[in-house]
Formats: sequence, C-alpha cells, structure tokens
Amino acid sequence: MDYDYYNAIQLNRIEKIVKSDPNKAITMLENYLENYPYDYHAWFLYISDLIILKKLYTASTIINEVKSRFMCDNNVVRHEDRVYKFKRNLFLNELKLLCYQDKYDDAYNLLLNNKEYAKEFNIGRVIVFLNKKLQRKDLTVDNNNIYVYDQIENYKEEKMRKYIYKHSYKYNESTDTKDNNIFVSNFDYSLVLEEIKKYIPSENKLYLGIIEDIYVFKFDLCGTDDNKWTDYFKVVCLHNTNNIITITPVLGYDKLPYIDLNYLRKDNNKVKKISMIDKFNKRYKK
Repeated sequence: MDYDYYNAIQLNRIEKIVKSDPNKAITMLENYLENYPYDYHAWFLYISDLIILKKLYTASTIINEVKSRFMCDNNVVRHEDRVYKFKRNLFLNELKLLCYQDKYDDAYNLLLNNKEYAKEFNIGRVIVFLNKKLQRKDLTVDNNNIYVYDQIENYKEEKMRKYIYKHSYKYNESTDTKDNNIFVSNFDYSLVLEEIKKYIPSENKLYLGIIEDIYVFKFDLCGTDDNKWTDYFKVVCLHNTNNIITITPVLGYDKLPYIDLNYLRKDNNKVKKISMIDKFNKRYKK
C-alpha cells in the first residue's frame, strides 16, 4: 500500500458494536475517520449506523461526500479490489437509504442498474416488496423464502402467529430441530402480541434492515439466544406498517432504544430458569 489508510485493530473493535450500540459506534467512527479519512469501509459503517438511527438526511449527505472523495482519490483507483468493494458497499447503503426514504422508484432503478452487486446480497425480499409497491415485474426472485415473500404480497396474521410459534419452548421441546432463539415456556404470545401492536408503527423503530423496521422490547428473562438468557426480544415489521414478520428473543440489544413491557408481568408469574439437565429429564421422562 502507498499509505496507511486504515487501522485494522481499531476498526475491528468498532465493527463489533456497529449494530448493537450504534450511538457509541458513531462517536468512535467519527474519531477514527479523522485519522483515516480514506478508509471507505469505515465511512460505510458510519453511514449504516446513521441509517439505523433514522438520521437519513445526514446519511444521504455523507454518501455524496464520500462519493466525491472517492472520485478524487488517485491512490484507490489503482487497486481493483478496493474499487469493487467501494461500489458494492455504495450499492447496499444507497439501497437501504432509498427504501427507508420511501423513494421506491429510485431504489428499483438502482437494482436494475446494479444486478451484479445485487446478486451478492440476500435481497429477494426487497425485490418482492418493490415489485408489489410499484406494480412491476422487471425483477424476479427464486422462491427460496416462501413465508416472507407470501407475507409481503398478501399479509395474514394467522400465518405470522404460526411462524413465530417455532420460537416457542413447547415447539422446540417436541422437535429435534432446535431454534437458536427460544421464548420461555410461560411466555404469553397473545398478551404480548396485543400489547406490542400499540407501539407499531411508531418512531420507536430502528432501521436495521432494508425494508424492515425493527422494534426492541424489554421483558425480563423472556427467553434464550444461543442458550444464553436474555431480557430482550425484537419485532421485525415491514417498513411503515404493523405487519409483523417475526418476533424473537435476542442478545446484544440492550444498548439500543427499547420499549419496556415488564409492566405486563405478574408477581405470581415469575420466570423460572430451566437448566439443560431439567430440560433433558423432562423431555425423556427421567
């Protein structure tokens, strides 16, 4: 390299909290970029965090500034791999921004003009979403994610309830295929679903996807994520709707804005942590 344009150790430390603590990551990235202004990967992390926190105007301004900086950077054009990564990251962040700005025609044209980059990302759901919004069929997808595609095209709450049941303790107790995110046995789906509808859609959402709004709720000991207990679950909805796609207990969301639902808990309904041995004994009648 002709110059030190990045610091791998610092950047790796920041990347670990980009989605779990975007406010802190933004501060760290601002300091980092003062020292490494030509690290375009870091710029895109910064833009991504701005989008997550719904700072869309600032994200749009930064994208334009970064594009101008890139065009004037004579060092980077000699490295094909860096040029490719830049265009790839630019495509993804512009797609996110346009979808969250409700500029669906522009987002669709971006996809049409960047099919080579689109293939690298799992964005079939985005194509289905835009096809429906714009009543177009220029872009097609393989039916490898039937549930999400069907819910985008013809949303049914009954289907959603059946889908999220896969995260229930009862379902996972009776099947050999275990989910990584499991709610506790006495998690009251009906009660919680009715309650979260009061908050959806609202400004509590986070833009953690492309066409998805993410809401974080706190409910102590609501379930496990990869066999670790958590007090938080996330709700994924289609953008600007109350159409819930999934609900799952999650770790690492405690630094994000959340809605506390612990007022739903009853004193006589305390959650008891069930050990792995108890689970085994219960399942096999030991």
